Amino acid sequence: MRRGLLPIICGVLLLSGCATGRTEFKVIKITPQPLATATPTPGDQPETPGHTVAAGIYVVVRGDCLWNICARHLGDPWKYREIARTNDIPDPDLIEPGQRLDLGVRLDRADTGARGTSTPARTLTRTSAHTPSPTPTPTFPERPNRAFGPGEKLLFSVEYFGISAGYATLSVHAGPEMFGRPTLHLIATARTHPAFEWIFKVRDRIESFFDARGLFSWRYEKHLREGGYSNDSFIIYDQITQQVIKDNGRTVLPASPLVQDVLSQFYFFRTLPVRVGDEITVPVFADNGKEYEVIVKVLRREQVSVPAGKFDCLVVQPLLKFEGIFQSKGDIHIWLTDDQRKVPVLIKSAIVIGTIDIVLRDATVVDVE
Repeated sequence: MRRGLLPIICGVLLLSGCATGRTEFKVIKITPQPLATATPTPGDQPETPGHTVAAGIYVVVRGDCLWNICARHLGDPWKYREIARTNDIPDPDLIEPGQRLDLGVRLDRADTGARGTSTPARTLTRTSAHTPSPTPTPTFPERPNRAFGPGEKLLFSVEYFGISAGYATLSVHAGPEMFGRPTLHLIATARTHPAFEWIFKVRDRIESFFDARGLFSWRYEKHLREGGYSNDSFIIYDQITQQVIKDNGRTVLPASPLVQDVLSQFYFFRTLPVRVGDEITVPVFADNGKEYEVIVKVLRREQVSVPAGKFDCLVVQPLLKFEGIFQSKGDIHIWLTDDQRKVPVLIKSAIVIGTIDIVLRDATVVDVE
């Protein structure tokens, strides 16, 4: 094994493509709520996470980053270094939920930027003489999504020569607003089976903050804990300027419009209508600093049985593979359910020695009406 279980999930499952099938899952039915709610009355809003108060103090929520906070409240994301210095933050990428940040401005309490609220016109008074103009937000496409929603959770077993070597999960949650837009918080985790942890313990997690209307990425995080190795990385997908920001702002790279991250591209693909014979291309900017065109071929229909049940599927093949813990040396095939959800139920990948099977063991899915 090389590092981690998530690379095989991200490099195989999350670089997947299209498929379809009959489902026998636990189903949660949800009715999408309006994407903007009523503006709170000034003075009625307590100091809760994700809110700014009149003194210019912002309380961090999960999913926040200094780049987005500065873009939303100061109109200039590049001020994140200044805010980090003001608040004695050694690493601008590491802020914690509940942390209080002095933004050096005064804002109406109605301008909360809080989870589930809209971001109305703001009253901004800077402590300096210069008041920057907020970056204008372009018009993004509105894309339909009936494939998944908050509450979906998929549990997989990662098997090698028929032995369960680890587990992985994919889950969808309601996310915070980013740049004044609602998001879905996508999370993938991987861990080794307890029987193998004395050999090599893995606790990996990657996250994507996915625009709920336009179905593209705003932010990507990777947190690896593999044996004695650990790594944390954060990437901002600035869809307004069509740039990707890495390394605490030290690396800024051009990107295609509406580009996806390694995790979000799989969820974006699930929203697309596909047929046998289709070839679907999705632009993906990976955390190695390179942009790829992921091409997925829809090969055939096939029925498959996994611990979660028996499903009618489409078999697909991605033409690009990310190198990970198991470096792929052969073909990858993915089976997805034959319905609007396109739930992955089986992935088979040839590696240097043998084959890795990723099989669906349990699932809770969502009916989006």
